[in-house]
Amino acid sequence: PVEITFSAEDERLRVGMATTASIEILNLPNTLIIPLQAVSEGPDGSTVQRATGATGPDGKPLGEPVLVELGATSGDRVQVLSGLNPGDQVILPEIVIESGPPGM
Repeated sequence: PVEITFSAEDERLRVGMATTASIEILNLPNTLIIPLQAVSEGPDGSTVQRATGATGPDGKPLGEPVLVELGATSGDRVQVLSGLNPGDQVILPEIVIESGPPGM
């Protein structure tokens, strides 16, 4: 549990009241953030597939591998310190769902 102390009295607050609050533990202004699933780890470091703007015969976007330096991670997002520029788009890997026996 977290205990919060108020410096000024507020008549709207009463002992025993419950509330919901958000606590910001990290604030990174002007930072590039991408989904963690876009990152692949290889022998040379972390890479992402940056969209080239072209599409393949299947209509899916084409990408080029780009080395990136990563920073802070929060949940399913990660900070990019270098390797990408604002406006760059990254390609996420496809998730393939295969059918299984009923009830699975």
